Amino acid sequence: MRKQRCLWAALILLLGVAPFAAAQQADTALIVGSVSDTTGAVIPGASVTFSHVETGTESVTQTNETGSYRSNPLRIGNYIVLTRHVHYLK
Repeated sequence: MRKQRCLWAALILLLGVAPFAAAQQADTALIVGSVSDTTGAVIPGASVTFSHVETGTESVTQTNETGSYRSNPLRIGNYIVLTRHVHYLK
């Protein structure tokens, strides 16, 4: 009897949570990658711009010490990803 009550409680819990889980579908995504030069050396501190093709909105981040980047959450769609690094000669 106790096992049957536990099963009913679990079923009710799952059915009660299901609508909320369905409503939490992702409408954003991340773009991740790395920036390197022609020799394969990573470029820390490079600027990376994500431009949403349909709206023209932009988001900018920088690469970390290993040359990797990760965008902020972006609207699902098509993006142009541009990188820029200023190199100062010494």
